[in-house]
Amino acid sequence: MKILREKKVKKILAFYKNYFHFRTPYQVLIDGTFCLAALNSHLDINDVLSKYLQSEIRLFTTSCAIAEAHSLEKLFPGLLPQLCSCQVCSCGHKKKAVSVVECFKSMVNNNNNNHYILCTQDKKIQKVLRKTPGVPIIFIDRTVCIEQPSKVSQQIATDGFDGEVEELNYEDKVLNQLKERILVKKPRVDFKKQKSKKGANPLSCKKKKVVNVVPSKDNGIKKSRKRRKKYKVSSHIKELLKNIQQ
Repeated sequence: MKILREKKVKKILAFYKNYFHFRTPYQVLIDGTFCLAALNSHLDINDVLSKYLQSEIRLFTTSCAIAEAHSLEKLFPGLLPQLCSCQVCSCGHKKKAVSVVECFKSMVNNNNNNHYILCTQDKKIQKVLRKTPGVPIIFIDRTVCIEQPSKVSQQIATDGFDGEVEELNYEDKVLNQLKERILVKKPRVDFKKQKSKKGANPLSCKKKKVVNVVPSKDNGIKKSRKRRKKYKVSSHIKELLKNIQQ
């Protein structure tokens, strides 16, 4: 599963955990349309959903959904065995089966106290159960996808926690006041840098010439005398000079 898709699932599941108290293992309620979509996409429902939700799951269905699958057994022969592999929970319609829309609506009740995650491809069921808060809806569109929480779920989540938010804001204010009392802020002092006198750069200065100091005989005062440079004369020039003097 890709990283962005994984983050999206974690965020949605965290919403239902925090506001509607969903816990693992998740209880997943499946109808025939979801099983048929899984068969067409060659997906193993238990394996795919457990990986997608990143948790253990329990697959449930109702006797009304199985009755609907019986009527479609000739058209879709592999549908009924796959739906019957799920655990059948009592929906209260033993005497006479009702439509899956009404059956699932009764299973979810008003607040989805059993914390069912609904898996269906039926648009009617999805539309009806979006009106009830705290019902996650999963469908197959090439891969398994989960819907964003409905507006009703988001509204009830925010309305139900207004009091707690106000308490948290009050606690934050008290903590900030205590911090200000305990941690007294010291006045900020700007220290101006004293400008130091800068001399010449010693690397850019020329080296001083070395002067030999010779003491004078008369006054004992030291006088400076510069050294004369000695020039070397080659031997053939010396011979020429001697011949000229002769």
